Amino acid sequence: MDNFDLFQVLHYGVIGLCAIMLVAAWRIILTEQRRHGEPRKGIVVFTCVFMAFCLLLGALSAYVQMAQQARAAQELQHQAEQKLAELIAAIQPLNSARSAMQSALPDSLPNKRDLLAITEELRKILEEKGKKSGSQ
Repeated sequence: MDNFDLFQVLHYGVIGLCAIMLVAAWRIILTEQRRHGEPRKGIVVFTCVFMAFCLLLGALSAYVQMAQQARAAQELQHQAEQKLAELIAAIQPLNSARSAMQSALPDSLPNKRDLLAITEELRKILEEKGKKSGSQ
């Protein structure tokens, strides 16, 4: 415990502060128990109550942080679903245009295959982007 960096632990916020306070309370209890004679009952009881308070505060803080992270994750998921819906909506006109091109262009046209290949590549690219944003 000689290398215990208080400032580094405080970067964790309330949970870090609770950890520091629990370690301090634990050391007070150890000091009282090593005392010659009988440990002072008031100090031991107060320290145990203080430790219980620290544990409760740490648990409450952890719950609040987990709830915030869950809300942030839901927001990201919602944004990803919106992007996916936008990409799917962008693919539908391309599929319609491809079908219209296939039916409208005569088979004897030399560039018909090139045009169809381009629209197929565009459709694949948009589908890949939709899958990537959906997996995030």
